[in-house]
Amino acid sequence: MLRPAQFFIVMALAFLTGCASAGALVDPLTLTPEHFRSTVTIDDDALEAIATIDTFRGLPSKYDFGAVVYKDVDSSLRGFIDKKTGLRRYQVYTRIEYRDEGWHFYRSANYGSPVVTKELTKIASKVESCSGRGSCRYVETVGFNVTEAELRAAAQNVSGDGKWVFRLKSRSGPDYDGWLPVAELTGFLQAMDDYSQKLKTDAMRLPPGD
Repeated sequence: MLRPAQFFIVMALAFLTGCASAGALVDPLTLTPEHFRSTVTIDDDALEAIATIDTFRGLPSKYDFGAVVYKDVDSSLRGFIDKKTGLRRYQVYTRIEYRDEGWHFYRSANYGSPVVTKELTKIASKVESCSGRGSCRYVETVGFNVTEAELRAAAQNVSGDGKWVFRLKSRSGPDYDGWLPVAELTGFLQAMDDYSQKLKTDAMRLPPGD
């Protein structure tokens, strides 16, 4: 089983530490919930029925594994708030680039204890380049749904190693073992709560009948 070690080359450190030099390595486990809370991206305006909140800016990163099959992996949390009903949905979003002789076809995700298995949603896939020796650079972008209760339980795991782990099962090729900082879960949930409250406050200010 391939278990790639993760490290992150930060491309824009000004908002991470305010003083670290560009290109320095940052241990994601040193980042705080407030960092992830303040760096979420919010996609919403008056013509959107669903507000989307994403943590991808929390770790602007490249995971470079050198000769290992996985060249680039980016994972983040995405939340969706129905502005009419207030209902919230959650997704773990992962983009994997790798060089191989065929697609890995990631199909399901395992996480939690006891283990929970979720079917993956295929978001995007493409072939970026191929060599004359039969291998190509593939990109698979997938997501799996998680519940708010699962995220809140994981965010309270303060006695662990600071990681929330998951495994993406493939139909062919190696599985991918990934993780997100528990601080990212905590900050993300705080941002979701913040924006849900903002939507409620804005709705209360509307004139009757609107």
